[in-house]
Amino acid sequence: MFVTFDLAACCTLVHGQALASQLGGRDARRTARGGPRYKLRDGADRPYIGSLDRWFRQDSLRFMAKAIPIGARGEVEQTVELKHTLAAHNRNLPPVYSTRDMIRLMEIACFQALQPFCEDDEITVGTAINIEHRAASGIGAKIRAEGILESFDGKFYTMRVTARDEAREIGRGMVGRAVVSVKKFMEKMNENKKISG
Repeated sequence: MFVTFDLAACCTLVHGQALASQLGGRDARRTARGGPRYKLRDGADRPYIGSLDRWFRQDSLRFMAKAIPIGARGEVEQTVELKHTLAAHNRNLPPVYSTRDMIRLMEIACFQALQPFCEDDEITVGTAINIEHRAASGIGAKIRAEGILESFDGKFYTMRVTARDEAREIGRGMVGRAVVSVKKFMEKMNENKKISG
């Protein structure tokens, strides 16, 4: 398994100085020293956060101090084994690469694309999946999945994903991801467990 990164220029982010005075702290100061920040919408000295202000305070979703450039890319490869096939779950089914395992590999590629920009206990988690499995691959096939960041709406990252074997593309689609604090994420999950229990 390997990972590569290809960080393209980010067309949705701009450079500037105003963010430090609004957000404060080490990360904001670093951003203001020439790092990318969100475009101002309603004033030269104040970044527009609007509904994002609520996002900053949500239970586990996080505002990332380190902006992620559009085009950030992750790639992962795996060789198909019996455990990755339909036959591993039902011996009456053919030994071909399962859709579940293809999506899992795509999710890992997306995770690897975004993780270098996370800090402290931040990670990204999947929030939406829209995938087509277009061709079958058998045991021994080498599958390569790729995830490329296409857009960010202020809360969710949208990734274009593909999977290929040695001969052709076998799957494609879109994956949504969001940044969370592991600590807050687990606290919220445990809190929900207590409520439902």
